[in-house]
Amino acid sequence: MKKILKMLTLCIVAFTIASCSANSLGKIQEKEFNGVKGGSLVIDKKADLLYFSGPGRITPYTDTSNIDEKEYEKGKNKEYKSPKVVEENGKKMLKAVDFPYKLEVVNENLIVDLENGNEYIFVDLSK
Repeated sequence: MKKILKMLTLCIVAFTIASCSANSLGKIQEKEFNGVKGGSLVIDKKADLLYFSGPGRITPYTDTSNIDEKEYEKGKNKEYKSPKVVEENGKKMLKAVDFPYKLEVVNENLIVDLENGNEYIFVDLSK
């Protein structure tokens, strides 16, 4: 009887931990976040992908010799596998496989890029 009770308790704890981590990503999935300075971010639940593009650095009058390569690459549309929210130093950070940027999930409608301060905001237009 004690073994059954221990196994049941272990299953409940494991389920609780798994559901908590899924819920934190669940609040921001299937929403399109648009950056104040440009760029966009979408988490596709079915494909298990993060679609990300930072603010574009090229405008019609841009001198291409002065463009930072890292900033240029960040402005391209890319997709990253297995997005998840991980807590680091008391902040909820958005992570994915080979995702090099530092994005903090402030709440379910706001994600902030810690490198350049760009805020990605979700606006529900259906209301």
